[in-house]
Amino acid sequence: MIRKATEEDLSRVAEIFVFNNRINYFPIFKQEEYSFGELQVVSMIDHYFGKGKFWKICMSPMNVEL
Repeated sequence: MIRKATEEDLSRVAEIFVFNNRINYFPIFKQEEYSFGELQVVSMIDHYFGKGKFWKICMSPMNVEL
């Protein structure tokens, strides 16, 4: 069953977002400083927590089951 993400899911959603970015974009752009330094789960949560953009990404129809 797929359900809408809640605030309790935020860390897992951020983890999936970071992992996906590293898998799909790092091989193309090869920016180690960004992919493994700046792009971190905790900083992703701090940056987007409570902001509409992150929740819009989380709730998109293309989102996978959490």
